[in-house]
Amino acid sequence: MMKKLYNFMMEQISRLVFGNFESQNMLTMGWDHLIVLDACRFDVFQRVYKEFFTNGQLKSILSPGSSTMEVVKKIFNDDTKALLRDVIFINSNPVIDNTLGTSTLKETFHKYIPVWKKYWDWEIGTVKPENVYKVSLKIFINYPNKRFIIWFL
Repeated sequence: MMKKLYNFMMEQISRLVFGNFESQNMLTMGWDHLIVLDACRFDVFQRVYKEFFTNGQLKSILSPGSSTMEVVKKIFNDDTKALLRDVIFINSNPVIDNTLGTSTLKETFHKYIPVWKKYWDWEIGTVKPENVYKVSLKIFINYPNKRFIIWFL
């Protein structure tokens, strides 16, 4: 009961602040390489992305949640599993494993690579983006025709 009330209140506050909106499930949108910048503000990234990405399209969508756990629970579901069989998922966020379970992730994707297990930096409390990039590049070279989700933290 309290959770439903909380969700209702958050939705109403969001409507007041942002207007009427519909969140989108990024997994159902057309893409070949989906790069998720977890905890990165779009307006900040928008100012610098052209320095790193010369091709492709930058698009802002409304997230279906305000935390990684909430987003993951909403976007990874039975409807999206069939869409992900040919996808390689490179993940730097342990919350995703804790929320969905590593075995579910391995069953869902063509290949699941939890880079956080090897490259977590306890000093800074995250995985350095250059480590995610290096792993992604190595995997891409071996699987150039696969679709990718690369989840930076």
